[in-house]
Amino acid sequence: MSVTKAVLCVGRSAGPHWPVQQRQSCALLPLGRKSVLQVLFEEIVAAGAHQICLLINRNDQSVSQYVKSLAIDDHSVGVNGQAWTDSATDVTVECIEYEHEPGLLMARRFVGNEPFMCATTEMPIYHRRRSGSLLSRMSAAFEATGADGVLAVNEGARSSPASNTLIEAVGDPGASPHFVVADLVDSPLSSGRPINEVLVSRFVLSPIVFDYLDENGAPSEDECDLIAALRRLAHDRESLWAVRTQSGEVPFDLSSFLLYSRTFIHFSLEDPEVGTAIREYISSLATN
Repeated sequence: MSVTKAVLCVGRSAGPHWPVQQRQSCALLPLGRKSVLQVLFEEIVAAGAHQICLLINRNDQSVSQYVKSLAIDDHSVGVNGQAWTDSATDVTVECIEYEHEPGLLMARRFVGNEPFMCATTEMPIYHRRRSGSLLSRMSAAFEATGADGVLAVNEGARSSPASNTLIEAVGDPGASPHFVVADLVDSPLSSGRPINEVLVSRFVLSPIVFDYLDENGAPSEDECDLIAALRRLAHDRESLWAVRTQSGEVPFDLSSFLLYSRTFIHFSLEDPEVGTAIREYISSLATN
């Protein structure tokens, strides 16, 4: 079944490692000439999603107002059933408000019995080739394998951005672009062997994940609950897969002002209009 639905979790305002005056929603932070939210929208739409569920903090109406005026490439966007441009609505967005932290269980009605993509605004990915290429490969792997879910992983040290969760494979996957997941761990020592596959916050999931999230009878409050659910799913059914990022797909972490600054610079350097000028300016600073 093709994956045409996506759930985007809009994180709260930038955290304590940010200057107070800049603690706005991560979703609206600029990355070059685009916002984090627009970068994510373009990524998932390019991967085939045209029905999007946006989990938004009810105290931050700036995000929902921003979405109403957003256009994604040649697509218009409709919010909560209303089109906000003159053209036909190609992408529909359902906004669901949360009180404290976004819980994926809130999107259960939206998802229904269909598979869905899942991402967070706290971790944008730069795609050098074509926006959405990673999620496209994940969706293709989901369809080809009949998996319960597909995770994105990045080869790197534990200090790699986005996550401290490590992915253990079934057997030795070698250089295979995708492999079956044996476990999700927070320490390479727990598996008895070194692991350098780090979880990236991109998922393609079957609705069965909601059964695992709902085991405690309460809404999931953050990604830690999703990781715990996926760990149980991997143990029970052995049908969880991982897809590796490729060269030119760079995950970024927005948890501090320093990390955000690096992200903004990276996206700006790749801008087709001003990237060269910015690169020359940075080079001139390095020589002074």
